[in-house]
Amino acid sequence: MQQFTKKEIKLSTLRLLQSKPLDNIKVKDIIDDIGISRNTFYYHYHDIYDVLKDIFDETMLEITKNSDENFDWEAVFKKMSENALAKKSIITNIFKSKYSDNIKSYIANSVGDTICSKIKAKYDAEGKKIDDYDLKIMSTFYKHALTGTFFEWVHNGMRVPPKEFFEKLSNVTRKV
Repeated sequence: MQQFTKKEIKLSTLRLLQSKPLDNIKVKDIIDDIGISRNTFYYHYHDIYDVLKDIFDETMLEITKNSDENFDWEAVFKKMSENALAKKSIITNIFKSKYSDNIKSYIANSVGDTICSKIKAKYDAEGKKIDDYDLKIMSTFYKHALTGTFFEWVHNGMRVPPKEFFEKLSNVTRKV
């Protein structure tokens, strides 16, 4: 039952984000939408941002689940972009929030942690050792490259389709 309730809270939040900016969504909107009590909401989540973190974590897991030790930042970026475009109104309503910097920071750190674990897994699978400092440098570089480019694309209105944007990005990165 707990998982069902958490799922309904997340789905309600996403439904509301399709038509309302994040700053205008209140816990009351969610509980009214799915017919639960405030206590039930707060049993599962501290606030709406906690719900968003859960949604982002699940999304990142879904995006990276098939990359295992063969981490491919290009594929991850493409999946992130396609997912964002499919949920354009939701992403726009989240990123226009007064807390967008905190949300972006959370996303960047989540992506960074994922990248770090994928790089480490790749080295382990190849029987190679990687120095902690080198791992930190590599994961930080890819984290900022991925999220910075992604946030810029979102900020510019996601006008360029992910496939076209990705092709241009790939061409540029191969020339560097």
